[in-house]
Amino acid sequence: MRGGRGSRNPPEDSGLLERAAKVLARAARSRKELEGRLHRWGASPEAAARVLARLEELGLLDDEAYARQRAAWLAEAKGRAAPAIFRDLLARGVEASLARRAAEEASPRAGEEARARALARFWMERNSLDREVLARRVYARLLSRGYSAEVARRVAEELVRGVFDPTLHQG
Repeated sequence: MRGGRGSRNPPEDSGLLERAAKVLARAARSRKELEGRLHRWGASPEAAARVLARLEELGLLDDEAYARQRAAWLAEAKGRAAPAIFRDLLARGVEASLARRAAEEASPRAGEEARARALARFWMERNSLDREVLARRVYARLLSRGYSAEVARRVAEELVRGVFDPTLHQG
């Protein structure tokens, strides 16, 4: 019997637990994000804490797994570099040291320039802009995705000088 007299949780917890589980079934969330939803739904701090603890017990809520999964998606699908991934995870309530570790694992500095060139190659193939205009856009886009200014500048300069060959650096 869920949330009944003999259970350890008050009756309102079962409704919150079910609602939170449905949210997590659609998409993973950080503990902080889900806690915010519980409060918006009118859960008391105590009820929210019980629901979050139960979700963790069930393995449905795991900030470490969430951080790694989101970081990998941001790096692979969105072309984000470690600093942008770190900021995204922090904004979603992931603890700083966990966010930093997940971001660095998903987008290590060692391959940053190769990934930046791959993105530039992708953008070049889809644009017929003047080389200088494209270089400025590539520079801005790389910065917005968390690439270092130095890497963004090098890739943009290669575009302007005409030494950027989209078939090179495919690694």
